[in-house]
Amino acid sequence: MKAKFYEAANLVHATLRFYSNCYIDGKIVPATQIVAIDDDITSAMWAAKLFYEIRQVHGFSPMVLCVGGKGLMSKHTHKKSEADLLSFVLQQLGVDKSHIVCLGEGRNSGDNVLAVAKYSSATAITLWCATQRLSLRLERTQVQQAPQL
Repeated sequence: MKAKFYEAANLVHATLRFYSNCYIDGKIVPATQIVAIDDDITSAMWAAKLFYEIRQVHGFSPMVLCVGGKGLMSKHTHKKSEADLLSFVLQQLGVDKSHIVCLGEGRNSGDNVLAVAKYSSATAITLWCATQRLSLRLERTQVQQAPQL
């Protein structure tokens, strides 16, 4: 059963990456914010890549929202919040702290999505850096935890 869930998450992630709406006609969209989410640091790595690409192509630096508190697993594996972990990785990759916002109160995926919605303006253009593990979890939990979105 776990193998099927992993395969499903892998497929969702591969599809999202392949059919990403981050690019229009091969050019990165001028996103005003990028979301790094979950305790998987690959999200922060993708966020840094997109951050630098937007800066190079469009001439401005978007904000990077690092999202996640202490969830069911991370409360046992991390001393700080998931947001703090992602922020640390981004800073190690050269993203200036002035372009990072930590939204580290969420206890689950629904809380995290709601935190981004609450923080964001109506005109924000947002890119999400979902990980393989998060792709399946978001799909399964958002309906229950944040049905209004």
